Amino acid sequence: MNKTNINGKTIDDGDFVLVNQTNSADYGKRIVALIGDEATIKKFERDNNHIVLEPESTNPANKKIILFDDFLIQGVVVDVLKQGEK
Repeated sequence: MNKTNINGKTIDDGDFVLVNQTNSADYGKRIVALIGDEATIKKFERDNNHIVLEPESTNPANKKIILFDDFLIQGVVVDVLKQGEK
């Protein structure tokens, strides 16, 4: 998520994210999604009749996730605490 913009900040390894716990979100928001037993932070989008969780990262290992099955929204990312920031 090093290409995202949360209050002018990216999300890099070691950073903490502040999340507003909710089970719903507007499209375009950065969410914490629970898929099976794994959590991920992605941009919440819709494409035709399915949900797309879009990475905003330069890491090629981070791929978009197209969901046809159920998933849970755990919350919406509202801020980033950069590593070493007080």
